Amino acid sequence: MGPLIIAFRNLLINSSSITSLVGDRVYFGSPDSGAKLPYIVFHNIPDAPDNTFTEHYDNYVIQVSIFSPKSDGALAVSNIFDAVAALLEEHLAKTTLLVSGYTTEHVKQASSPFTTIDDMSVLEDGTTGMYIWTIDFNISLSLN
Repeated sequence: MGPLIIAFRNLLINSSSITSLVGDRVYFGSPDSGAKLPYIVFHNIPDAPDNTFTEHYDNYVIQVSIFSPKSDGALAVSNIFDAVAALLEEHLAKTTLLVSGYTTEHVKQASSPFTTIDDMSVLEDGTTGMYIWTIDFNISLSLN
């Protein structure tokens, strides 16, 4: 799992289309304490290995969540979402996600629709609310 986390984060933070919108604020699991919005958090959603008679794949579901303050407007979170989706679709359709020690067999957006949440919490800067948009990607890797 470690090499996938590193490769996935590197893909995002090495993209100017992502860093122009969130800087290097891309986190695995949870954001750093006091992280400034907007930012991206990704998680591994556990999935069972898919074993066949001839091959062994490790299947992962990576959930990508985008957090953006409501004060930036809905277009801001939409732009980040579009940049993430375009980057992942471009790289993942070609299976060019480079994971050390593995071959990427396939990567695709999960069939479930993305989720949107309007959180009305008071933020550190005193403004109210943030958008949280989430989308899942299925990734299959085989050990080299």
